[in-house]
Amino acid sequence: MLLGSGWNRNSRFYSSPNRMTLTQSRKNFSEFGAMSESALPLLDRDRLEMYSK
Repeated sequence: MLLGSGWNRNSRFYSSPNRMTLTQSRKNFSEFGAMSESALPLLDRDRLEMYSK
């Protein structure tokens, strides 16, 4: 990691631009299928099928 790059591998590190930690975002995706429950109305209903591997 480059010093001063602003990139952090710690998933519990709070990201101001994202307003949450990576851990919280992953938990929300598991629960809601999105980074937050409030984002659900903005997403395609079939997004999980469209982008599944």
